[in-house]
Amino acid sequence: MAVWGLDVAQVRALAKAMTTQANYITNTLIPTVNRVLAGTQWVGPDATQFRNDWSGPLSTHLRNVATELTRYAGIANRDADAQEQISNRVGG
Repeated sequence: MAVWGLDVAQVRALAKAMTTQANYITNTLIPTVNRVLAGTQWVGPDATQFRNDWSGPLSTHLRNVATELTRYAGIANRDADAQEQISNRVGG
């Protein structure tokens, strides 16, 4: 028999994990790479290219990933809320 719906606790845990990782990317990963890169003695065209890539597309992509993780965590939480409401109506 097919099961419809979701396990509210599991989906909320998923949303929390996604939010935690988004915060890690934004508040730890990107600042750490920025700090370490700024303190790294590295000159030449490869260094320039790396720094340009990091400060442009690479860090932007990471910020976009964090934004999407946060967005989908919100969707997961809304779905869990909806499941909870339906379950309370059916079971109550």
